[in-house]
Parts: sequence; C-alpha cells; structure tokens
Amino acid sequence: MAASKPELLPVYLNVYNVSNYESVKVLNAVFAHLWAPVKFGGVFHVGVQIGDIEWSYGKTLTASRPGVIGLPPLSDTKHSFRESIFMGHTEKSLEAINAIVRDLVEDFPGYQYDVFRKNCNHFADSLCHRLQVSRMPEHINRFARIGACAENFVKDNFGDFKHSSWAHMVPSSPASYVGGSEKAPACEKYGHGRYMVPKKLVKKAFRVPGAVLVTANMEVAPL
Repeated sequence: MAASKPELLPVYLNVYNVSNYESVKVLNAVFAHLWAPVKFGGVFHVGVQIGDIEWSYGKTLTASRPGVIGLPPLSDTKHSFRESIFMGHTEKSLEAINAIVRDLVEDFPGYQYDVFRKNCNHFADSLCHRLQVSRMPEHINRFARIGACAENFVKDNFGDFKHSSWAHMVPSSPASYVGGSEKAPACEKYGHGRYMVPKKLVKKAFRVPGAVLVTANMEVAPL
C-alpha cells in the first residue's frame, strides 16, 4: 500500500485594526476598504493561524520575555478583528513548523520590536514565506515601509528622530503579561521558555523537548 500523505494544515492571515480606536478603523476603511480593488495601506496588526494556533509578534520590555506567542485564533482583544485571508495549505510537518517557529523566536525578540522595521507584519510575512504559502499582501505593511523611509530621510537631514508618539498603538506581546498586573491564559512555554502556546492547544499542535509549564497564576514549573 502506498504511504498516506501527511495532513496539510491550512494557513490564514488574521488581520486586525491596530488597537480598538475608532479613528484607526476609519483610517483603514478609507485607505484599504475591504471591497476596494486597490488598497493603499493602513495600520494593521496580524497573526498567522496555522491549524488551531495563531502566531503573532509584539513588543516586550525585556530580553527575558518572548515577543512571539501562540494563542487561540482571533483571541487578541487588544485589537479589532478585520478579516482572515486564506494563504494556502502548508506541506510542512508539525516538527518542521516547530523548527521554523523556534528560528523566528530568535530572529524576532520582543525587545527589538520596531514599529517601522521589525513589526508583527514583518514576522508574519517571514513565517508565511518559510511555510511556503502565499506572501502577505503588499498593502498591509506599506505604511511601515513609508514610515521607515521618512524616518531615514529625517535622520539623514535633521538628526535623530523618535517615533514615540506611536507607542500607545504598538502591539505588545501577550507574553509581557507574565509576572505583571494582567494575566494571560495558562500556557506551556517552549524552547526553554522562549515562546508560549495555550495548554489546551498543546495536544493538537506543538511539543518541544525542554518545555516548562506556566500555570494560570503565572507560576513556572518543569513538566
């Protein structure tokens, strides 16, 4: 009998309006209306859903907290959901996906988050590329590319430039909740504590040697 083909996992790009501000929703509706044939850009947060887990990247304040985290799809309440884009099916095995995510954890530490040059959109596009599915639509990160060019121009001609005025809209990694005043869902930490997946999804998805358990009261214990 011929060997059965491995199950192909569907991949979706879940797109959010950054924050829950109505002004951001209006801006995105004007410059990237869902039904417009040509979209100019917008202010978006994205996560890549592989099977039952949505991977995303956000800012953390210390190197000990991961920027990459896996959560149940569409559970990010800090941003308003906009649309899901089917990116295709990945032929990568769970073990290969695990390896890809581990590599991206190292490439995208939370403390290196940059709203123009290393944001959630860059992470998502890199993950989709490595999964060998469709690349992220150009308009989603266009404003960040324009912002990076503008910042370079200002630095070259007028000195240093800080974009701190956007700080309240920068997506923070839910991993930053651990040990803080807010509580994240109970998670298992993978890759020696470098990224996390909710416990209820573990049996369906990823398991990496050396994992530790983060309980509901934010205590860490070896498995």
